[in-house]
Amino acid sequence: MFNKASMTNGRLSKQALVNTICGAICASVMVTLPHTVAAQDMSGVYGGVMVGREFGKDAPKDQDATFGGFAGYNFDMGSALVGAEFSYNAVQDEALEKPIHLKGRVGMPVAGGLLYGTAGFARADVEAGGTAKGGVYGFGYNYLIGENAIVGAEFLRSQYRDVGSADEDIETNTVSLRAGFRF
Repeated sequence: MFNKASMTNGRLSKQALVNTICGAICASVMVTLPHTVAAQDMSGVYGGVMVGREFGKDAPKDQDATFGGFAGYNFDMGSALVGAEFSYNAVQDEALEKPIHLKGRVGMPVAGGLLYGTAGFARADVEAGGTAKGGVYGFGYNYLIGENAIVGAEFLRSQYRDVGSADEDIETNTVSLRAGFRF
């Protein structure tokens, strides 16, 4: 379950511990909350803005805030929602600039909102030139206010491979608060 990179002197690193706890919380919420709570209809086109914070061992030390936008489409599958989302984040760190994500989403109604998991493709410009590509995964919760307003939160882990001339791997975590509108 854990590789040598996540262990230090036989102990879990802080990042591996955070990832394990976040995964356990998400899994326990999905299993224990009643599935009979009806969420409002969240199908269709949506878009909005997000603000957050990037952190992790490869995150910039002098950059806290991130901001950007997102747009997507959700399909109602009865007891689940599936969709796709594009997001752009205006963050500039020591190695990567302007990350974009193209993600798939699968969610279910929980406590009057939508709890979802997401995974997909990540791309960013490299400060020294070129682009970095990799994967992104995470989870989030959206709540529909009224007919069309959306508020929510999302955790994402982005993993870029072979970045720059040193072919280093870069991993960052982002926690975002999101506000949007369903059309």
